[in-house]
Amino acid sequence: MTAAGRPPLLITGPARSGTTLVARLLAAHARIEVAVDPLFPLVRAARDVLVAGVRPPLPPESPLQDNHGTAARIAWLDAMLAGDLRTPLDPAVLDAMRPAIADRCAIESPDLVDAAAGVRGASVAAALEGFLAAVAARRDVPEDALVGLKEVWAADLVPAFLRAFPRGRALLVRRDPRAVLASNLGMARHDPQQVAHPLSVLRHWRKQEALAAWIAARPALAARTAVVVYEDLLADPQAVLAEVCRFLGVPADAGMCEPGRMRDGRGGAFTANSSFGARAPGLAPELAGRWRRTLPPERVALAEFACGLEMAALGYGRDVPDEDLDHAAMLTAIAEDDARAWSWRSDLGEPALDHALETTRRALAGAPPGALPPAAERALFLVPEARRALAGRPSPDPIGAVA
Repeated sequence: MTAAGRPPLLITGPARSGTTLVARLLAAHARIEVAVDPLFPLVRAARDVLVAGVRPPLPPESPLQDNHGTAARIAWLDAMLAGDLRTPLDPAVLDAMRPAIADRCAIESPDLVDAAAGVRGASVAAALEGFLAAVAARRDVPEDALVGLKEVWAADLVPAFLRAFPRGRALLVRRDPRAVLASNLGMARHDPQQVAHPLSVLRHWRKQEALAAWIAARPALAARTAVVVYEDLLADPQAVLAEVCRFLGVPADAGMCEPGRMRDGRGGAFTANSSFGARAPGLAPELAGRWRRTLPPERVALAEFACGLEMAALGYGRDVPDEDLDHAAMLTAIAEDDARAWSWRSDLGEPALDHALETTRRALAGAPPGALPPAAERALFLVPEARRALAGRPSPDPIGAVA
C-alpha cells in the first residue's frame, strides 16, 4: 500500500495508443491524480533488476524488449512475469537516475520536477511509493484520492506491480495497431528522435495483447487489471469512463471529459496528443480513423502482416486478406527498415529471420494444442495463452469492446 493508504494505479500501453488521453481524462476526476510519463528510467531499471539473474544477461539500459524469437528473450520475459517490484535495488542506481527522472518530468509533468527527489528507497516499489507520495503532496491530492502513474511500454511490469501493491490497479490501453504505427511514423514531422522501428512497435503491440491473455488466465491479477479500448473511449466516453470509475472504485463523474476539466502538464487546456498537428481542446473522435488517410498501403500491409491474427480475434477489420499479402514485398520492407536509423528497436536485426518468424507464427497459429514444441511456441507467441486466445480472446475485465 502506498503512502496514506492509497492503492496505486498504473496506466500503460504502446506509445501513441492513447495512454496520455486516458491519464488526462482520469486526472479530471476529483478523486484521481495521474503523473504522466515521469519515470521511464525507473521502468527500465525495474526491468534490469528483475532480469539480473537470467543467463544470458540482458545488457543494462537496453531498449525495452518485445521478447520474440529466441530462448534468451523468453527467459527475460519469464523473469519479468514472475517478478516483484519489492526486489532489492541498489540505492546508488536510484541516485544516478534521479536527474534523468527530473528531465522526464519536465516534458509532460513539469510541476513534478521536484518530486524526483522522492525517488529513493531499497526497491523499485519503495521508489515508486515515495514518488507517488511526492506527487500527492505537490498536487495537494485529497486523502481519499487514487494516485497513479502513466508510462508506455510497461505491460510486462504489470504482474510485478500488482504483486508489490496488493491493492493496486492496472489499466492497459488498446488501440488499432495501424493507428499506433501511423502515429509513430507521423512523429517524423515534429520529432524524428521519437520515431521507432516499425516492426518493433508492432511486436510490442502484439506483446501487450499476449500479456493481456496471460493475465486473464490468472484470476488474482485479472481482477485488478482492465483494458480500455481507445476507439470505444472516443465513440462513447461517458460509458467507458463510468466503467473505468467502477473498476477503480470511485464514483462516476459525467464531467470528466469536459474540455474545461481536462488539463495538460502545465495546467493549460488539454489537447489530443496527436502527431498530426495541434487540435482543439478536449476529445477528438476523428483521430480514431485518421490512420486511413495517413498510413501508406505498404505500412498497412506490414501492420496486418505482424498483427493480423490478434486483430481478427479482437474484431478489428483488415484491409489486406491473407491471400493478397506479397511476402517478397514484406521482406523487402523489413530489409529497408533494417538499414535505417530509428530512435529504438527490438527486432532480431536479421530481415530474413524477422520475416520468417512472422510467416511461421501465422502458419502455426491454428495448430492443435500440444502440437508445437513448447520452446518454439513461446518464441512465436510469447505465452501459450496468447495462441489459445486467438480463437476467441479473453480479456481481464474489459472496458469497452471493438464492434
